[in-house]
Amino acid sequence: MDDENDDFFNCLGFVLNLLDGVHEERNLFLYLMDKKRFYLKSLQRATTFEDQLKKIEAEIRFMTMKARLEERQRLRAEREQSFRETYFDTRTTEFEEK
Repeated sequence: MDDENDDFFNCLGFVLNLLDGVHEERNLFLYLMDKKRFYLKSLQRATTFEDQLKKIEAEIRFMTMKARLEERQRLRAEREQSFRETYFDTRTTEFEEK
């Protein structure tokens, strides 16, 4: 019962705010059409903005993926270099000692 009552007051508040913008000299139909245009334009802008955000988000994901891959390659190259230095240094010192 409370939910229905809350919905009623929400709708009533919306209608009162909507009708508050109507001036006596203006036609109600024209006012509602202006509101409709305004909300449709706002919706189109929001959709465009959302599409732009999705593109930017995809670019950011790609850049971070690329950076992680480069970091892994760098670390692997360092490990390989360290292994080569350690392995070949100990092998050559063993041969030099004999």
